[in-house]
Order: sequence, then structure tokens, then C-alpha cells
Amino acid sequence: IYQCDWSSDVCSSDLNNDACNRRNHVGAHSLPLHRGAVRGGFSIVKKILFFLFGLVVLAVVAALVGPSFVDWNKYKPEIVAQIKAATGRDLVIEGDLDLAVLPTPTLSASRVRLANIKGAAVPNMATLESLDVRVALAPLFEGIVRFETVALIKPVIDLEVLPDGRRNWDLMPAAGGPRPKKTVPSK
Repeated sequence: IYQCDWSSDVCSSDLNNDACNRRNHVGAHSLPLHRGAVRGGFSIVKKILFFLFGLVVLAVVAALVGPSFVDWNKYKPEIVAQIKAATGRDLVIEGDLDLAVLPTPTLSASRVRLANIKGAAVPNMATLESLDVRVALAPLFEGIVRFETVALIKPVIDLEVLPDGRRNWDLMPAAGGPRPKKTVPSK
């Protein structure tokens, strides 16, 4: 007489424990795997999932920390050239440039001045303590820049109509200069 608990692989036998174990693990009606093998299989899947989760966490940390290691000030000449091409005006960024990637990409510049037109009463049309430009993240993957917000901190903007009828807020591309890259306005 023998008794097998098929759910827990526990066998007790008055006659032969080996017979119970053989029947429990090897036979026409049982799988050749025992509980330890199944548990081991799950541990491999868990290890793969933990590894993938670790990669995602590492990518997020790199996106948060990585931009702080880049000297964004080396891009000032390119930004100034793009503004000149778009407006025909000189731009001066006296302070630092900074970029934050998450939660949304934001470019910050401090102590910014935009030159006025010739003949205006003051040399600068706009002076800002700082400027924060936030763009939408998803369109950047398609090469499209969509502005979400443009924040002017402590702006001083001088609007003027000159005696010859020119208005200093009419911003036109520089003659013969390169055209700025197209942007898509936010909806």
C-alpha cells in the first residue's frame, strides 16, 4: 500500500518509496519536469525582466543626468546665427545656456539682448533676465520643433515707430542670409 500526494510530490509507502517516486515523476501521465525545474525556469524569466527593467532605469537616469555634463554654451554661436537669419537682428546671450530634457525639453538662457533697428532711440529692442523655451518631446523624434511655451523673465521691451514709419517690432530675415529652420506652432 502506498499513498502519493500528486500536488506536492510527497509520497509515503509501506512497501516501496522508489516506486511511488518513479510513478510520480516518470510515466505516461506525468510531465518529465519536476517542481524545481519549473521554478528554475521562472527565475531565468525574472532575471531577464530585472535586466530589462535595469536598462530602462539606466536610460532614464542618463537622460536626466547626461545633459548636465554637456557644455551648452558652445552652441551659442549657432543659436545667435539662427536668430540673426530669422530676424535680421543681433542676439547677445551674456549668461549661460542650460538644457533640461525631462519632463519636457527646456532650453534656458540668462541675460539675453535682442538688438534694435538702426535709427531707434535705444540700442536694444528687448532685454531679458532669462528666457525659457519649452518644446514638445514627441515631434522632436520626427525632426519637428514645436514650441509649447516661451517664458520671458523680467523682460524690458521697447516698441518704437521711427519718423520714417519703420516699426522696430517688424522682424524680417537678414537679406541674403540663410533661412531659419521651419518650426510648427503648438496647437
